[in-house]
Amino acid sequence: MFLELLDIAKLVDQRSLCTMGPFKWFRHPMYAAWITFIIPAVALYLNSWIILLFAVLIHPIWHQLVTQEEKMMFEIFQEEYRSYAVRTGRFFPWIWNR
Repeated sequence: MFLELLDIAKLVDQRSLCTMGPFKWFRHPMYAAWITFIIPAVALYLNSWIILLFAVLIHPIWHQLVTQEEKMMFEIFQEEYRSYAVRTGRFFPWIWNR
């Protein structure tokens, strides 16, 4: 188990841009999961339009957070992140290849 933790630490230290898995399709998979699955599921479960309204109201906060994250990523990865951002969606995958 200790060796596995060392392997994880090496991966974190590499500072490479992850473009595999869900990151292949969109830049912010956790926000995308909240928008497309979690909030609608909770709204359906509770039978509440208020929950969907919550998603609309919190969008400006998410937009602010994402903008800050993307600035930081551009500072670290520069042109590599710019080209990645062009070919992937922010919260939803591009349906066509850009």
